[in-house]
Amino acid sequence: MKRFCYIGILILLGCIEERTMQQAIDPGAFIQSVRLDFADDTNNKYAVSQSSSYNFKLKMLDNQDIPVRINNYKLFIGNKEYTSDHRDILIDESGTLSVRVEAYGHTSNTLEIISRENIIYQEQQVPVVFHLISNSNIHHSAILREVNNLNKQFDNTYKNRNKGLNAVNVGLQFYAVTMGPEGNILEYPGVNIINGDYPEGLEPHSFKFDSVMFAKMWDPDLYLNIMVADLSGSSYAYYPDLNSIPGDSLHNPYALFIDISHLDSYVISHEMGHALGLPHSFGQTCKDMDHRLRDIQHYINEPMNVDGNFRNGCTDERFLSTNYMDYNTGYHNTFTYDQREVMQNTFFKARHFPNGINKPINGRSSGKWRGKLDPTIRPIVCSFAIDN
Repeated sequence: MKRFCYIGILILLGCIEERTMQQAIDPGAFIQSVRLDFADDTNNKYAVSQSSSYNFKLKMLDNQDIPVRINNYKLFIGNKEYTSDHRDILIDESGTLSVRVEAYGHTSNTLEIISRENIIYQEQQVPVVFHLISNSNIHHSAILREVNNLNKQFDNTYKNRNKGLNAVNVGLQFYAVTMGPEGNILEYPGVNIINGDYPEGLEPHSFKFDSVMFAKMWDPDLYLNIMVADLSGSSYAYYPDLNSIPGDSLHNPYALFIDISHLDSYVISHEMGHALGLPHSFGQTCKDMDHRLRDIQHYINEPMNVDGNFRNGCTDERFLSTNYMDYNTGYHNTFTYDQREVMQNTFFKARHFPNGINKPINGRSSGKWRGKLDPTIRPIVCSFAIDN
């Protein structure tokens, strides 16, 4: 009986001694390194001050690179300190900001954020007309709905969940015209129904097909033309002309061509982006990408680089796809700061864009805008899987 009690006392003393030792150990003694990175859903070093919110990935590792769970640390972004918090951090200053973590005497690697002050542009109005070709059996109310959604996409109020870090208001708004080129009042705002003479048997976006469409366009100095037809599942647009001088004729059907199965504001925004000078956010090689767009993450368009809503980028980063100029699966809700600068430049400088500057003096089309179609000028053809 006495022996049993003695052993029990030893075990109890051992437990007390072990607990006391654990309390005395500095948790930082386990840490050998601290690693910091952007979380995949906010993996971009460019930001917009007072708008971009970041998530970070933080790993504290022991000497065998095994993660150590420690909640007591400090995150530093620029001149700001955040205690034990690395999710949903709003960037509220501009400039080049260094990001690091400090924990128990250890300092992480340093990340860099380039934060820019947002620019509020004066809103510009763009007149649009949808030409419904022959068998485009679409109700006029659908046109007004898509114009309304298009405006939300361009003013950055459309689908706010999982916005891109650099999402901004582009400063362009679109309205359905009420008057035709001859001064006639349209039956439905923004709608011109074209019956007959549909180019049956011609391949969409071929030179012959586009020649027919070119003849049906209204003066692009007065209207942004959106041609809606059976295009065999593809939609397309032409890049703007930034080189010709006032008075030059147009030599390509500078318009948006939307397949009847793609009458969706996301597709229209995508093609509008092309018409305003934006390339895709992907290419066949990383050298293909437009590196003026610094806040766009690019990727090679191959299946191995598309993982649901995520992409594997050209610099080995994994990121969430939110951009309108990507047409694989994604959130499709963002035009970025740099993209806006391109589109604003195009709006004011492109020939044959209805910006008010190119408008004829009397506001009526002379018909002299239509030149000889140049077969060497080709569109950007897109195939979409509508998933939003």
